[in-house]
Amino acid sequence: MFFYDFSIRKITKSNLDSVHKIIAEKFEVELLEKFYIMYGNQFSEEIKNENYRRALLAERLQLELPYNEKEFRNFDEFIKITAPSDKAFLALQNLIAADIEAKKWKTAATVVRKYQPFFGYNNVRINHLLEMLNSSTDASVTIK
Repeated sequence: MFFYDFSIRKITKSNLDSVHKIIAEKFEVELLEKFYIMYGNQFSEEIKNENYRRALLAERLQLELPYNEKEFRNFDEFIKITAPSDKAFLALQNLIAADIEAKKWKTAATVVRKYQPFFGYNNVRINHLLEMLNSSTDASVTIK
């Protein structure tokens, strides 16, 4: 967080949009608040509200914890509105973790293919994940 605190203070008008994109894709409410306190007047309320909505949804998912089936709708929405972000990919991995653990490779691959359009058909991480899932004898597919 220190890096972002420092970086927020050093923003110039020429790199404001780039920094805004980086901060918004962290999906952290506290970080957005700090940024918008200093630069919020540069962005529409619609953009700020959408970024807050995504950040609040990310916090609600608690991506550092195992997937809870009761949260499917939130995971589904989060992946669809934030892909191809790193956190969307993490949410997708959480979503298929139980299938991988149960060695249900086809089921997991079906879920990944469902979300592939949101990440893009040429997304390296999605394509690599599908390759691993489609080779069911691949011992590298494990839950850590």
